[in-house]
Order: sequence, then C-alpha cells, then structure tokens
Amino acid sequence: MTEKSGIPNGNENKEKKQSKRKTLISVAMLLLSLFLIVFVIYRTLKKDMPESFADFFSALPSFFPQWPWLVGAFLCLVIYVIANAVKFSVLTHSKNGRWYFKASLNAHIVGRYYDLISPYSTAGEPYQVYRLQKCHLSVGQATSVAVVNFLTSRVAFFILAIWAFSMVPQLEINLFLRIVAYFGVFSSTIFPCTVMTLSFFPRVTNVVMRFVFRIIDWLHLKKATEIKSKLIQTIRNYQMAIAEFKDNKLLIFLMLLISLVGQFAYNIIPFFVIKAVPSSILDTANLNIITVFAMCMYAVNFANVLPTPGGSGGAEYSFASIFATFISGTYLTWAMFIWRFLVFYIYIFAGFLITVVTSRIFRRRRPYRPDPTLPIRTYQFIDNYYPIVDGVIKVVDNYALTLNRQGHPTSVVAPFYQAAKDSDFSYPIIRLPSYKLSFSEYEVAKRIPDRQLLKLVKCQRPAVIHAHSPFIVGHLGLRIAIKRQIPIIATFHSKFYDDFYEATHSKAMSKIGIRYVVNFFNAVDEVWTVSFYAAGVLRGYGYHGPIRVIPNGTDFFKREISLKEKESIRQKYHIEEKNKNLLFVGHLIWQKNLKLVLDTFARLRRTDIAYALTIVGEGGNEKEVKDYARRIGIYDDVNWLGAIKQREELQGIYSVTDLFFFPSMYETFSIVLREASVMGIPSLVSFGGGCAEPITDGVNGYLAVPTVSDMFNRIQGIFANPQNMIEVGKKAQDTIPLGWDNIVQEVKVNYERIIEDYYEKLAKK
Repeated sequence: MTEKSGIPNGNENKEKKQSKRKTLISVAMLLLSLFLIVFVIYRTLKKDMPESFADFFSALPSFFPQWPWLVGAFLCLVIYVIANAVKFSVLTHSKNGRWYFKASLNAHIVGRYYDLISPYSTAGEPYQVYRLQKCHLSVGQATSVAVVNFLTSRVAFFILAIWAFSMVPQLEINLFLRIVAYFGVFSSTIFPCTVMTLSFFPRVTNVVMRFVFRIIDWLHLKKATEIKSKLIQTIRNYQMAIAEFKDNKLLIFLMLLISLVGQFAYNIIPFFVIKAVPSSILDTANLNIITVFAMCMYAVNFANVLPTPGGSGGAEYSFASIFATFISGTYLTWAMFIWRFLVFYIYIFAGFLITVVTSRIFRRRRPYRPDPTLPIRTYQFIDNYYPIVDGVIKVVDNYALTLNRQGHPTSVVAPFYQAAKDSDFSYPIIRLPSYKLSFSEYEVAKRIPDRQLLKLVKCQRPAVIHAHSPFIVGHLGLRIAIKRQIPIIATFHSKFYDDFYEATHSKAMSKIGIRYVVNFFNAVDEVWTVSFYAAGVLRGYGYHGPIRVIPNGTDFFKREISLKEKESIRQKYHIEEKNKNLLFVGHLIWQKNLKLVLDTFARLRRTDIAYALTIVGEGGNEKEVKDYARRIGIYDDVNWLGAIKQREELQGIYSVTDLFFFPSMYETFSIVLREASVMGIPSLVSFGGGCAEPITDGVNGYLAVPTVSDMFNRIQGIFANPQNMIEVGKKAQDTIPLGWDNIVQEVKVNYERIIEDYYEKLAKK
C-alpha cells in the first residue's frame, strides 16, 4: 500500500490554516515556557549564589568521594517518577484496557514541568488531561484519571506530613517556618477536598453547572447552546468515569499505596544529599532518615504556601533554614542546589526537552494512512490454529480464504505447531515461537514479540488488525496496533467464563480471568460479536462499550447427494437407514452439554432400540466422555466416528441422519448448526442458548429445555411426525445458512468504515 496522496480539495485551505495556527500556538507556548524557565532560574540563583565563586566551586570535589549517596538520591527520584508513571498507566488501563507506560511517563514529567513553571502548581493537571486524551480516553475519562492521580497523591502527601510532624515534634525549627508549614499542609487540602466534593456529589456539581450556565448566558456567546451541550456531555462522561473508580476500592487503595511509596522516596532525597557532604563538616548527632524526612516535609509545605513557580525562593529559604542544623556555609548551599536540581531543575530541563521534541515544529512524520483505492491488507490474530480444529479456527480460516479470494491480502498470525502443514493453505500463516502445555494438546505463544512478524508488519503495513482471541496472540496484535497506529478489531467468539471455570473450578479465579478478557475488549478500537446472544454474554461479563454483530458463515454449499453416495456413506460409517438417527458434531468437551446428549440417548434406547446416535469429533474431554458412556451402558450403542476432516464426507454424514441433536449452551454461534441446515437436516437445540437465536420452534428447527426429560419427550414427539421433520429441514435450509462470500463482503465494508473513522480521529488528536 502507498500513503494517501492528498485530502479533499474543499478542505485543503481550511486544513492548512488550522495547521499554521496550531504551529504558531506551539511556538508561542515554547517561547512562554522558555521565558518562565529563565525567570524562575534567575530568581532562584540570584538570591542564593555566594559572593565568591572560587570558594563555592572549591567545595565541589569534596562531594565526589561520597558519590554513592548521590546515586541513592537519584534512585529515590527514579522511584518517584516510576511510581507516578505506573499510576497513570494503571488508571488508563482500567478505563480502556491499554497499557501506555511511555505516554504515562510523558504525562507525569511534562505535567510536573508545567506545575513547576506555574504559580501554585496549577498547570500540570490540564496538560495531563490533554495528554491522556491521546491514549484513547474521552475528555471525561482523561479528567477522571488525572483527578484520581491528583487526589491519591495529595492524600498520601497529607498522611505522610501529619505522620512526620507527629513522629518528630522536637525538631529545632523556628516558629514562623513551623506555622507556615502547618498552614501549607491544611491549605493544600482545600483544593483536593473541593475536587472530591464536585466529583462524588453530583448535586453540588449541578449547582456549579447552573452558575456556569448563567455566566455563559450573561456573556451572550454565539454558540452558547453548543457550549452548554458539550459541557453537559463532558461532565456526565466524567461523572460516569469517576463513579467507576469510586466502586473500585481496591484500585484506589493500590493508587494510594503507590503514592505513599513515591512521596516517601521523593522526600527522603535530602537525606542522601546530606550524607554526601564530607563527614568532617557534618553534624551527625540527630541525622537519621526519619528526622530528615520530617524536615523535608516542613520545607516542602512551607514552599507550597508561596505563589511563585515551583515555590521558588521559599523552597531554598526553608531548606537553608531547616538543614542548617547539620551543615552550614558553602556545603549547605551545594546541598540545597543538588536537592533543587533533583526535585526541580531536572523536571524543568526534561519537561522542556520533551515539549520541544513533541511540538508541531519538530514533528515531521505523519501517521501512515492506507490508500482507500487499494485492496485492504489484514492480519488475523488467533491464539490457536491448525492442526488443532475448533469453531473459531474454522472462522479465521474462512476469513483468510474468502478475503484473499476477493483480492484483499490476508495473513493469519498463530502459535507454532510441530505437526502443522502450512504449505497446504493458500494464504500466508505467520507462526510465532511457542511452547507445549504438558496438560493439554494446545501450544501457547511466547510473550516475546517475534522479530519476523514485526518486520513484516513494518514492511507490509496492514490496514487492519483483527484479533479473534483475547490472550497472548491477541495482546500481541494490540501492542503492534498501538505502536504502528493501525486500527484493531476484536471479535468475541466464546463463553470464556465457562472455559475458566472448567479449568480452575474456582469462581474467584474465573472472575479474574473474565476481567482480563474484558480489559482486552475495552482496549480495541471496535468490538464485534458473532450473534446478539454473544453480545449479551459479553455485556454480562462487564463490557459496556459499543458492539457490532457480524455473524459467521458456513463453507458448506447446497448439493444433491445421490442415493448411491448415501448408501456408500451408510455402509462406510455404519449408519442404518431404518434407525431413528441422531447426530452430534463438535469438539468433545463437557461444556457442549455432552452429558445431556448421552443421558438423553440412554433413556431413548431403553424405550426404543431403533434410536441411534452418531458422534463426530475428538479431543478435549474425549476420554472422560467415553468413560461416562461406558458407565451408563451405552458406549457400544454410540457410533464414535472421531474427526471427519473431508468436508464432502461430513456433508454425506449429515445427509443420512434424521435429526441434528445439539443442546449445547456453550456456543455463542454454532457453525455445525449452519452445516446441518445447509444439508436440510432439522436441529434440536436448547432454549436460551446461542444456537437458539436463528430458530423459530417448529418452523425451521426445534427448541427444548436443556433437561433429560424435556429433550427425551421432544425427540419422541419429533420422530412421531416424520413428514414435519422434512418440512422443518427444508425451511432451515432456506433461512439459517449464511455464505462466507456475503459475510466477508459485509466485513470488508466495515473494515473500510473503521479505517476511515480511525484516521479521522487520529488527525484530530
């Protein structure tokens, strides 16, 4: 694919003007930031630089032998920075399921930079809200993340300040500085308390909003109605986002814990700085980490009262006054400079550098946008693939076959299997390094990204990534999509809670697994389900975003099977024409209600030995299923055919049976039900399951309550009217099957829409 060459002519001038205006704003902001930095540094140094530079710099070499202590001070800063980045990353992940550690690091450092160059540290949070919107968050969500980060930080700071002041009350600090520091502690809680009130008490917010609306009306703004509507929408979005945090007490506790660790590390930096002073100069009588921590809290709270950027002037004065207990003269000035460098200047320099590098002036690269006139290249990511066979694998196989046949290059990304024969497929399969599970037939992809895959993505530039499973391979697709700015779709295929519970027999562990699944679907650009029933299941798991239903198709085609071919199939697979033939096709796992199938058949056989059951499938719980059939005495009565891989053979088996018996409640969409319908065979399925969605009872299929007695009675009633069975089968053939060509045509249209929407949103950001 080549990059899109241009934009619509009607919008060209408008876009150029907007780009020019944004560039000018970017230049103005950089110049303003530079002016503020120079001003703050000048005011700081003017007051504290010594008269004799020779004496001042002659003291510097004395710090070099004590360099490990300075490394310790720097590591404390690193802990503080990482703690804040982790907080932003975790909070963002809780909203959309994506991990944005790099963007979170940026949000903290540049947010802190704006705090330090603005009076009362007021500019950091607005920048963070702006930056977090680039992480697939709405304005309300981004605001809620910034607010929770701010509140937990302030609460942690308040707790540590009160603890420090109460634990070390005997410090020799002058009364004025002590009183101002106490005032700083409590005054700094006013704004957080106000924010908490507005966030958690909607009535108060409504009063404030009415006041704001009056001001808007008084100003007679041109777009007053539009502004009000947007404000209401943003506030509602914010209140919903903050309510989710309010309900997630474990997350809030975790954020508070991380804040406590970060704030403690940040405020013990002076201890390591002072320990770097030559011991001959240092008064170590009361020098311990808790005492120094308490002194630092006094200094920081004193500086918080001053309206100067970063507390300039007050921070230096309080540090010099408080820490004169241990050191004095030139060494005290150096200690103050090193402390201010680590907690102030380093943020100024790093924040300004990031701001410059990420500004519009220096950003040359435009996001790649596929040419809409060219075929759509897609990558289909799945956590398992052939030689393993299941419904989802068949779906991905048909996606790849049909998309390629229609001229849209498609590759499948899946784990490596030793027995795989990829040369048999007409489309590329990219195999990922994997390892074998000792307790299962499955291979699991390794979490380390495959270099070959990354090179292919960079070279081929797929227009869409489509994930069909929410686990390791799906998450790999998500990471690539985020890094390469490619839209990613995820299809929800399976009832994962049932799988988790079957594997762990623990409701708690299953709920944790479901949270992991929902986080993945929250992270993608669009979620598809294969049926409305599947959409309901996903909603029940806790996903609240938009869902589009894109059903699956079947690769079976209608064909007349001659009497000779039918007779051949009957002889080959021991299916007697005179019997009342039931058929089950599927992976042999208990989740598919196989126990109900066997128990119902056992009761039917006790009533009439003309009933026969053929089971096509293998794997999963096959051994346990057969052992159970032996225990209830029907093993020899069941026709176990194993896996039938030839599609024509399977079509023949469908054609020589009378009723497709598939009471599974596990399916969100049943391909085998569609296969039976193509062959004109009626199906009996369970009320309330995904298989029941396309069926009207007694018209194009049959429904029954998933109990032995109800299934038993329904099967007897069905076979009592053979002519009706034929009519229901014909109606099923006309109404239920969907061909893959039609399905993929709908998929292609949605791919085009998603690509267009994605890059429009990206351009706005």
